[in-house]
Amino acid sequence: MQNHVDRRAVSTDYEGRDLEVLAEIPRYQRWVLEPFRTRLRGRVLEVGAGIGNLSEQYVDDAEEAELLEPAENLATRLQARFASRAHVRTIGRLLEHAATEFTPASFDACILVNVLEHVEDDGAMLRCLRTLLKPSGSLLLFVPALWALYGTLDAIHHHHRRYTKASLRAAVEGAAFAVDLLRYFDVLGVVPARGGCSQI
Repeated sequence: MQNHVDRRAVSTDYEGRDLEVLAEIPRYQRWVLEPFRTRLRGRVLEVGAGIGNLSEQYVDDAEEAELLEPAENLATRLQARFASRAHVRTIGRLLEHAATEFTPASFDACILVNVLEHVEDDGAMLRCLRTLLKPSGSLLLFVPALWALYGTLDAIHHHHRRYTKASLRAAVEGAAFAVDLLRYFDVLGVVPARGGCSQI
């Protein structure tokens, strides 16, 4: 498989240092992935793969993995990290540009972890993903929860929203997905950290 960065279709560099911090706590990635792990098989698309912290935890269980990262500085690092794995392809493009080169209904799973909240038109992205997934495929989402908790860190990281169970369900069902599982993650973390995430 080939790796490439299309400079015409990438976003600006990602300046946050949180991905480096998360790289030091692989147990956190395993915790986030646990409910998704059995579905990360066959052909997998990860949108917003960053520097591959999460990808590293599952790509060797997949037959084929397409890792999409639009930030040019991250895409370059992602490409270097997985260059030796023939079944992994890294793509430095926005989904709206990369989707045209994918065969419709060809993915067994699409995973987005802390990505959907960055997308202004989340409905359009979800509808695009619906066309890429097989009818039996799985959409795996992890997003920040509860609009009431929106704070400075959300603004710094350019989050357009946080989700409640109801708003996430509405967005997903509005893109013609059926919801199998929807739950809050790390509810105890809401009080000290004012954080919390939703998984679907």
